[in-house]
Amino acid sequence: SQIILMLGVYEPRKGHDFIIQVMEQVVEVLPSVHLLICGYGSKEEIQVVENLRLSSRVAKHIHLNEHRTDVHNLLAQAEVLVVPSQSYESFGYTALEAMCCRVPVVVTNVGGLPEVVKDEVCGYVVNPRNVESFANRLIKILCDNDLRYRMGEQGRQLYEINFTADRMARKYANLICK
Repeated sequence: SQIILMLGVYEPRKGHDFIIQVMEQVVEVLPSVHLLICGYGSKEEIQVVENLRLSSRVAKHIHLNEHRTDVHNLLAQAEVLVVPSQSYESFGYTALEAMCCRVPVVVTNVGGLPEVVKDEVCGYVVNPRNVESFANRLIKILCDNDLRYRMGEQGRQLYEINFTADRMARKYANLICK
């Protein structure tokens, strides 16, 4: 089995309904793929996503979990991380965590995500309304080990160049001191 990982709060803006639709297309091509969703949420928010999962024809391929503290362990087991946000995404910290761990990412072009994820370099940036395109990008990564490895390595390089704590602190200091 291959694991697609989604880390995010259980709020509608995060795109749980969208990624469940995506999974319906992915599983048609790759029937051994599973989506693991982990995050904070109220019982009501989690139940909404659980209802969406149960009404999906690929419910057995989607697994919900509460927030987990072992993010590096989860990323070590994942082939790809998804951030299917539908509105407001300030930065995309989880995408950056995946890049640091050499895991390619597929994200929507919402908020700051396109600033963190370089399309076709460390993953893909997709329109948040295009289920088919998102599914096709996931399938492409999951079916091509060389591409997945290359994107993972390029993601780590982008992280090292732009997003280490030291590098970001220096960039902020330069902005403030100008």
